[in-house]
Amino acid sequence: MNTCFDAYNSHVLRGLAWTLSLLPTGPDIVDALVGLVETSMEQRSGDVPRAPHVAEAGIVALALTGDVAARAELETLRGWVTHKGTLLRVDKALGGTWTLVGR
Repeated sequence: MNTCFDAYNSHVLRGLAWTLSLLPTGPDIVDALVGLVETSMEQRSGDVPRAPHVAEAGIVALALTGDVAARAELETLRGWVTHKGTLLRVDKALGGTWTLVGR
């Protein structure tokens, strides 16, 4: 199992996450974003998540969807995320400080 994402691919994953927030929201979009966040937050050596910057992109995308299910998933993530930077991103997402223009 890979302990971290390839540096180039992690940038692509971040872009794909943000792109998903632009699509019509549905359960498959929310599930894909949650899966990305969970995989990115898996612990590798020690207490460091695999790719917190990718997880944060997934969290932002969940917030941008404006979906009720996405908000529920963010609240669930709030309960188990321990990485300080990612936790701040979840708190910001739950605070509703991101909006998508035209949505």
